[in-house]
Amino acid sequence: MNLLITRPQPDAESTAATLRAQKHNPLVAPLLTMEALPLRLDPCRTFSGVIVSSANAIRAIPETERSKLLGLQVAAVGERTAKVAREAGFTKVKSAQGDAEALARHAAKIFKDAEHPVLYLAAENRAGDLASALAAHGIAVQTVVVYRMTFSHGLPHAAHDAIVARKIDGVLHYSRRTVDAYLHLAEADNVLEAALAPIHYCLSAEIGARLIAAGAPAVRIAAHPQEQELISLLPPDVP
Repeated sequence: MNLLITRPQPDAESTAATLRAQKHNPLVAPLLTMEALPLRLDPCRTFSGVIVSSANAIRAIPETERSKLLGLQVAAVGERTAKVAREAGFTKVKSAQGDAEALARHAAKIFKDAEHPVLYLAAENRAGDLASALAAHGIAVQTVVVYRMTFSHGLPHAAHDAIVARKIDGVLHYSRRTVDAYLHLAEADNVLEAALAPIHYCLSAEIGARLIAAGAPAVRIAAHPQEQELISLLPPDVP
């Protein structure tokens, strides 16, 4: 299958490598760019742990600040985020293997006896209210925005041309923000109808709902919000 990958780098290339190994033909066209925001932690503040809902939160932490957190327990949304955290030097990492709701439940179990607030390293635009969800369990959370995802100025030329020529069989969607970028940029380029025509493979029902509302005729939802589940939706690429 000719598959369009719109998620940001470096995750886009990792996904592309997985798809190539399965004999698919991926077109990497990131629609979002991560911008790390300034972070300076109060040296007098003590945290019981760290929560991350994206690998980008780990990537956004400056080296000088990261060293202050490495000994803390980390609750990560999924295995990819957990892997990035371990590669960054965190040694106590547990994955929720799910979405934002699963992360909240996971963190509630891990930090149920926390003596100090838990540090939530968050995106500027994010789904759900994790702090409120954990407050219901008596867990204090300090949310610190460490990065934002900004839209590209337009669809990459290769993606635009492939969409217009109807050469894309499927589009993989990993986040609400990426779908918003895809729909916005396609409409701005006057190719929304063609952009909605392929099969859309979505990591969650929330992501799929946005595409259905926009008029996408074929939307597939992963059984669980994990990349292997998303990729398992793809038919084998038989010559």
